Amino acid sequence: MSRFNPGDIAITTRHALAFAHGNPVIEAGSQVKLLARGERGEEFAVGEVTYRLRNPMWVVERDGLRAIVAERHLIPLRGDFTPEREKSSEVPA
Repeated sequence: MSRFNPGDIAITTRHALAFAHGNPVIEAGSQVKLLARGERGEEFAVGEVTYRLRNPMWVVERDGLRAIVAERHLIPLRGDFTPEREKSSEVPA
């Protein structure tokens, strides 16, 4: 089960080649929008090219560029990112 949903925002941990003429790159550390998920073994068509996925992957978008990124190379950007110890409050004496 994926920890992501289409429409979520995430950060990439590796660069990805975009599907565009000249192969522009979506850099590591970029904020991207998740568009669609592909499961391992599934065939995934991008333009005229069809890929057979070896791992769960997402089609991501940034600044109008789209790329495929392995799910393990995405960090979700939703929810509360405050470390647990900062969430705890002091107990009055």
